[in-house]
Amino acid sequence: MGHPPDITRLPATRLAAEIRSGRLRSADVTAAFLDRIARHDRRVRAIATLDPAGARRQAEAADRAAATGVPLGPLHGVPMTVKDGFRIAGSRSSFGLPHLRFYRPAADCEVVARLRRAGAVIMGRTAVPFACFDWQCRPPLARECVNPLDPARTPGGSSGGAAAALAARLTPLELGTDVAGSIRYPAHCCGVFGLRTTVGLVPAADIGPPPGKPMLPSVISVGPMARSVGDLGLLLSALLPDRDARETRPAAGRLRVAVTKAVEGAPPDAASAEVVRGFTGRLADAGHEVGDLDRPPFDFEEAFAVWGLVSGYEMKQQFPVLLRNRLAMRAFAAWFLAYRLGGGPLTTYFRRGLLAAEAEYREALARRDELVRAVDAFLGRHDLWVLPASPGVAIRRQRPGRPIRTTGGPVPYSRFLGHYLCPTAVVGTPALVVPAGFGEGGLPVGVQVHAPRFSDRWLVDVAGPHLEAAGVEPPLPARER
Repeated sequence: MGHPPDITRLPATRLAAEIRSGRLRSADVTAAFLDRIARHDRRVRAIATLDPAGARRQAEAADRAAATGVPLGPLHGVPMTVKDGFRIAGSRSSFGLPHLRFYRPAADCEVVARLRRAGAVIMGRTAVPFACFDWQCRPPLARECVNPLDPARTPGGSSGGAAAALAARLTPLELGTDVAGSIRYPAHCCGVFGLRTTVGLVPAADIGPPPGKPMLPSVISVGPMARSVGDLGLLLSALLPDRDARETRPAAGRLRVAVTKAVEGAPPDAASAEVVRGFTGRLADAGHEVGDLDRPPFDFEEAFAVWGLVSGYEMKQQFPVLLRNRLAMRAFAAWFLAYRLGGGPLTTYFRRGLLAAEAEYREALARRDELVRAVDAFLGRHDLWVLPASPGVAIRRQRPGRPIRTTGGPVPYSRFLGHYLCPTAVVGTPALVVPAGFGEGGLPVGVQVHAPRFSDRWLVDVAGPHLEAAGVEPPLPARER
């Protein structure tokens, strides 16, 4: 059976409904995306590992199940890809580490198991940078993934392949992780939606490489990525099949929105600043209560320092005990941070964490808790907090660590790329990136919208449609405009 030529343009919610009703077959939908990958990914290089035969088998099984009338999950028969940062049984799972190029986990991690229980057809894995630790997407043993909207630009990182695959319509849904903006920056770069979920809401303890220790448990977030808020909600429903007692829903009615247009240290360029003004202006025009917040509700530099110390210390726990000494950590910091990511706040603060004693780590967690309480109080008075995702559009592809050129002069790599992302990660709030407009070169500009902790469903299902209406349609890939 053939498939309509525009099937990859349909939202995932529509695909799911059509497959459930029998008007579309999962086998045909999957074939359409596999065909598009075959035709377009040579240019984008978003797909790290593809399993066409396995995807077809999954799709055929989904069609047989749909014909029997058994209860079907929310993603039944919908094909998708998954970032190469998760354990998938039998699938090459490198996590961006050269020595794991041929590693095949024996079992799915919990979040992938939830996708399967919801009925998803998993086609393959998407590209990540070395160790999933960069804001660009240069895998260690493969060619660099590029931005399908402008191949001279990065798609972001570390969920760069995920965002690029969505923007190029190689997949309708994706699953990412975010420690320092790894969902939010790629979503911003590629003009798609991404949700950094509340830390601890979606299970992440078993996602990483062997031997399977929890990865950065205080800051890591697993979240959905998609081309619309509705699709984001569909995937979130699969990730959160049951209600969590901690989940909250702010009061109904018009949204109370606080806006921080810039944070000292990395002001947005003029075009990006105009996008934020336009987006929040449209929210105000729609009847929501919008107010400027010149200073964020916490000290960004302190939060960046806390993020670095906590993240660095928790990364150190991934190493064998014999390698956690100061000499080994200094050598690792010199290569992994200073050489690969250059100078700037991430290198400074993360190195402190690598060298920290347990008492310093505990002190940093206490400071983190103070920041969380401050943000909880702030978001008790506001439903949403809007601020930039980045000072500018997707950067030009370049060697990691080199300063970013701006009209105001060079800015350290991690200052430009992490300034709005690392400090906001440490407070644990859900953050939705919305394509809000277009900046330099007609490239997308996203805003990040934070909401109270554990209000993730409300943020997507209730506030999300209002935010999407104030934004812009995701752009087409460069060759399809």
